[in-house]
Amino acid sequence: MHLFLDGACTPKDEHGAWSGTSIGGVLCDNDGNFLHFFGEVLSDEITRCWSGGSREQLVYEAKIIPYAVALHVWRIYLEGCCLYVYIDNEASRLAWIAGTADREIVQRMIHHALCLESDLGLSSRGKFDFLMSHHGARDDVYHDVLLRLSQCGSMVAEVP
Repeated sequence: MHLFLDGACTPKDEHGAWSGTSIGGVLCDNDGNFLHFFGEVLSDEITRCWSGGSREQLVYEAKIIPYAVALHVWRIYLEGCCLYVYIDNEASRLAWIAGTADREIVQRMIHHALCLESDLGLSSRGKFDFLMSHHGARDDVYHDVLLRLSQCGSMVAEVP
């Protein structure tokens, strides 16, 4: 499965239906077919706890939470699958990769989603069945090549 996520934080406008802090996600199967989507403008009640009452720009939080939302909303479709997630914000993407964040509220979002990932048995590593079922051939990576490329073995100018 492929999951495309986004979050935004724009100045509030009485006439703009999508102004304020918003989140969204699209779930696709491996063939690129759209399966499900969500999109929400978040209430002040939610964003107030993110801002601590003083911050106005909440794009970091808005980019983090869609993954946790997607895992919760689509848990019946995601259980046991191999999931590839696309996040268009580098700071948010790196927070998910590291599994941690410097802001407590963001750390709680990440913790919640990581618990869901574990409960759902999600993985993006070591799942080769799909590739092999489509006639992919798994190649061996030899230990001596890894040693040389890691500069743990004898120094060689060129790796064959």
